[in-house]
Parts: sequence; structure tokens; C-alpha cells
Amino acid sequence: MKERKCSVHKAKPTVCAMFPIGRCIKMEADDKNPAVSTNEITYIFTDPGCGDGFKTHTVREWLGEFGIPLEDEFFFAWNHLIAELGSIFRAGEQVLSERTMSAAW
Repeated sequence: MKERKCSVHKAKPTVCAMFPIGRCIKMEADDKNPAVSTNEITYIFTDPGCGDGFKTHTVREWLGEFGIPLEDEFFFAWNHLIAELGSIFRAGEQVLSERTMSAAW
């Protein structure tokens, strides 16, 4: 800690920079085609119980301090990929052996 700020990274990974804020995307899917609703990001605040509570921020301000866009295209693309892979793996479970699926997972 230096001046009450983390000094572990010169450039923080997004998950560290966002702490204590998390985010998720509302997923709308059917069995064949998962779709990501790209306009519905939900932000989650977990109170870490540290600090003096003297300063408050909006999500926009907090993300802006670290150059994280509210409409983060990489975040959307990553979540869409994870949803698609989940759908493919669930389909694979219906036709592939347990051993093959264990290796895939």
C-alpha cells in the first residue's frame, strides 16, 4: 500500500481495477442459440469493509479513473463466446462419451 492505494501492478488488470465493483450481462438464450443482450450490463457492488467511506463514486467515475469503458466491447465479446461455448458443450454432452467430455471440460 502506498498512499492508501494498491501498488502491486503498474497497470491493473480490469478485474482488480474494478474492485469492489463486479459486472455481468443479462443473457437471453434458447437451447440452440445463446444471445447476449448487449445493452443490459448489471453492476454489482460488494462492500469490502475497508476505507473510511469518506469518498463516494458513481460507476461511471470509478471505471473512468481506470479507462474502462461502460460499453466494453471486449467484455461483451468474451461473454458471448462463453455463452456459445457453454451451448456447444451442453450439446456435446448428449452425444459424446463421459471421458471425451471430461477432457473437453
